Amino acid sequence: MEAGKRTISDIFNGNRKLIIPFFQRTYVWKEEQWSRLIEDMEYISKTGKEYFLGSIILKSLPTPSNGSIGDIRTVIDGQQRLTTMAIFLKILGLKTNQCNIVERLFTLDDGSIAMQHSQGDSEAFNRVMTLTEQEDINPGRSNILCAYKFFKDNIDADKLSIQKIRNLAQFVGIDLTPTEDEQQIFDTINSLGVKLTTGELLKNYFFSKETIAQYNQLWKPAFELDDETRDFWEQDITSGRIKRSNIEAFLNAYLQIKIQDPVYSVKTEDKVMYRRSEGLFNNYKNFLAEYVATSDMDDDTRKQKTDEFIYDLTQYSKIYRNCFNADTLLSEVGSTPSLERLNVIIYGLDGMTTIPYLMFIQKNVSDESERQKIYEYLESYLMRRLVCKTHNNNYSDLFTENLIGQNIQTIEALKDYIEQKDPSSSLAMPSNLMVRKAFHNEIMPNKRATGILYLIESKLRNSSMCSTAILGFNSYSLEHLMPKKWRNNWGIAIDPDNRDFMLQTLGNLAIITNSLNSAIRDADWDKKLSGTSSKGGLKKHAVGLVTMESVLNSNDWDEDHISERADWLADKANEIWPSYYASNDDVEEEASTEVHESINVIPESQKIRTTETVDKTTFSINGSGFMKKGAFVRQFIRLYMEKYPNATYTELKRFFTDSLLESGYKFIGLLVTVEEWNNWRNDNKLKRYYVSPSDAVFVSWDGVKFYVNTQWTLKSIKNVVELAEREGFDVQSHK
Repeated sequence: MEAGKRTISDIFNGNRKLIIPFFQRTYVWKEEQWSRLIEDMEYISKTGKEYFLGSIILKSLPTPSNGSIGDIRTVIDGQQRLTTMAIFLKILGLKTNQCNIVERLFTLDDGSIAMQHSQGDSEAFNRVMTLTEQEDINPGRSNILCAYKFFKDNIDADKLSIQKIRNLAQFVGIDLTPTEDEQQIFDTINSLGVKLTTGELLKNYFFSKETIAQYNQLWKPAFELDDETRDFWEQDITSGRIKRSNIEAFLNAYLQIKIQDPVYSVKTEDKVMYRRSEGLFNNYKNFLAEYVATSDMDDDTRKQKTDEFIYDLTQYSKIYRNCFNADTLLSEVGSTPSLERLNVIIYGLDGMTTIPYLMFIQKNVSDESERQKIYEYLESYLMRRLVCKTHNNNYSDLFTENLIGQNIQTIEALKDYIEQKDPSSSLAMPSNLMVRKAFHNEIMPNKRATGILYLIESKLRNSSMCSTAILGFNSYSLEHLMPKKWRNNWGIAIDPDNRDFMLQTLGNLAIITNSLNSAIRDADWDKKLSGTSSKGGLKKHAVGLVTMESVLNSNDWDEDHISERADWLADKANEIWPSYYASNDDVEEEASTEVHESINVIPESQKIRTTETVDKTTFSINGSGFMKKGAFVRQFIRLYMEKYPNATYTELKRFFTDSLLESGYKFIGLLVTVEEWNNWRNDNKLKRYYVSPSDAVFVSWDGVKFYVNTQWTLKSIKNVVELAEREGFDVQSHK
C-alpha cells in the first residue's frame, strides 16, 4: 500500500484505465455537491492555491502483456469525486475550446475512455465524455446527464482555469497492490459511514463479475429492474423516530423471519443481536457465516446454501413490494379486512413491527379466506391496544419469536395464543370495558387519534350507502369540536378542569377534510358549525362523515355531548374491532353500570368550586412536560425504578411509604399489589387506584405487579416533591 498527494493529472496520466467495480453504487451526487465543486474550482482558479478534495483508493490489476494499456486499476473508493471531476472538466473544455487538454487526460491511446463505469452508468458517461460540442440533452432519470446539464448551465468559464485545476486540485491517493483484499477494505470504508445501503453492501457480498448471470436473474429484477423499482426500494419511510428506506425495512423484516426458522437453530443470544436494526449488514454476514453457509461445509454446499438463501430473499422481496406501501395513506381504504387497512396502521400509526409476521403469513398461508381472518383479528388486536394506549415494547418479540417462532399460521392458533394471555399481561387483548373507558379517559397524540377515527370512519362509510368516498388517511386533519380556547366564546363551566380534560378525549375529536380557520376554530358553536361567507365551518369540511352526523345536527356542544359521542364511538369500535374473549360479554354487562357512572362524573362538592379555589398546579420532573398530580407521581415512580432497576416490591414499598398520603386517602396503601386490589371489596376501587391503561401497571424487579394510589392533595403531593428532590430529581411546578 502506498499513499500520497495526487493531482487529477497524476490519477489520469494518459496510460491508465480506471474501472468502477461491479459492486459500486451508481452515480448519486446532486446539486449540493455539484455547486460545491464549482465553488472549489473557482477558488483554486482565483487564488492559485492547492485545495484538498478528499481521498481516492485505487487497486492495481494484472495488465495483459499484449495490451496497449500499461496500467489498469479498480476504484475502491472515490468514484463519485472522479466521475464529477471528469464531467466538470469535459464541460469546461468545451466551453473554453480546450478539449485537447481534456482528451489527453481521459482518452487512452486505443481511443477508449480512461474511466470504465459499471453497467448502470456506462452509456450516459460515455456519451458525455465523447461530446465534441455542447448539446442540449434531456437528462431523464440519469444522474450523470443531470450533472452534465447542471455544469453546462452553471459553469462560468471566465472564473475557471483548466491548467490551475489540473495541477492544484489535490487528492490523497492510496494505491493497493493486487494481493491486498479490496473487499475487506471496501467493507471497512463503508462500515464507517453511510456511503452504501445494506442492500448495496449485500449485493456486493453476494455477487461478482463471475456471478453476473445470477445477479441478472435474481437480484436485478427484484431490486434494480427499472427506475420505478429502484424508486420504491429507495423510498424513505418513517416509524416513530426511525427513518429508513424500504429496502432497509424489508431486509430487517426478512432477517427476523429467517432467524426463527427451526432449520437454522439460531442461539438465543444471536437472536438478540440480529434483532438490532443497526449494523444490519454485519448481522447478515454473521448469520450467513454462522448458520447458512458455514465453514464446516465444502465449497459446493456453501454455494448451494447461499444461492438458496438469495433465491428465498428475492421471493420474499416480491411479497413486501406487493403488500406494503406507504402510499396507502394517500388513497381510499376499503372496509374489508385486508393488508390495505393494516398498511394504515403500519405507516400511519407506527406499526412496522408487524411486518415480519405479515410477510410470513402472506408467504406460507395460501388460503385467502384464512389470511383475511388473520388480518381482521390483528387489526382488532392492534387498534384496541392503540385505543387503550397500551405499550408496544414487546411487539418485536410477539411478532417474531412468539408468532413466527411458534409457526402460528391459522386464525384459531393466533386467537388461542393471544387469548391465553392473562388480562393483566402487557400483551393481552383489551376488553370492551377498557375500550369504553379509553374513549372517555385517554388523551391521544394527534396522529393516533386521527388513525382511530379514520379507521372507524372507513369501516362505517364503506358499509353504508354514502354519497361521498372516504379519502386517504393523509387527507384528514384532526379538529377539537370544543376548542382548547373555549373560555373566550363558550361561557362558564361548572368544572373548568374537567372541561379542559374532556375536550382532549376522543369524544371531542373529529377528522375533517381541511383545517378550520383559526377564527372559526375558536368561535362559538353556531359559527363553528356554519362558518362565515368566506370561511367554511364543520358543515362544509365534515360533510358525508358518518362519525360526524350527530355532531352536525347538534344545536350546542358541551360535556354531556362529548360523553355521549364517546359512548357512541366506543360502541362502534367494539363492533368493528371485536375482542373475541368468550367471557367478555358476560363480564362487561355486569361491570358496565358501575364503570360508566364513574366516567366524567362531577362530585357535588366540586360543583361549587370556582377557578380561584381549584388548584391547577402541574409538575415536571427531569425536564418532562408538565403533568397533573397523579401523572407526576407515576412518572416519579418510573424514573426511580429506572434508576434502581433491581429494586424489589418490598424496597419500593419502603421508599414510597404510605405516610406520604394524608389520613383518609391511604386505602390499602400508596402502592398496592394487583392481587391485593383484586381481593379488595370496594365499589369505588376503580377510582382509588390507577389500573388502566397498561402503563399504570408497574412490575418490580422481583416480578410483583402493583398499582398506584390516585388520591393526592396539596399536602401529600408536597411530600412526594420533597422526596423526589432529596433523591436528586429535578422537579418544577407550574400553576
